[in-house]
Amino acid sequence: MPLKRQRGLTTNIRYRLKMYAVAIGKAVGNEQLAMEYAIALSEARSAGAQPFNVARNIVEAVCSQAGVPRGHWGIYYSFAMVYSARVLRDETWTHDEAINHFARLGADPAVSNRIAEALTRAISAPEVSSPKPKKS
Repeated sequence: MPLKRQRGLTTNIRYRLKMYAVAIGKAVGNEQLAMEYAIALSEARSAGAQPFNVARNIVEAVCSQAGVPRGHWGIYYSFAMVYSARVLRDETWTHDEAINHFARLGADPAVSNRIAEALTRAISAPEVSSPKPKKS
């Protein structure tokens, strides 16, 4: 069974240390350049993971409150990612299409609806949202 990745308080600093070790070899001993490189990579990684982490936390909170068994949370993680991408970002699906699609796969529409509402509030917040691609 593959090792499950754990997120915690030390995740960013461990990543920064790892990137510093890689960069010090590339920078041929230039410690200042290696540190700048490691910090830039760490910040980019954190910014990129922010919407994913928000969605994951929402799914965990809603599923816990709704009494969904942990073994069934996977479909709701998938729902959150698809809903964020297709409904909120790309606008290629409607809210109802996403709910109905995952209902056919076995997700409870009431739980999916609660996740969708929380995602809409959270991802449209200025500190989490990413720029929408231009439509042609």
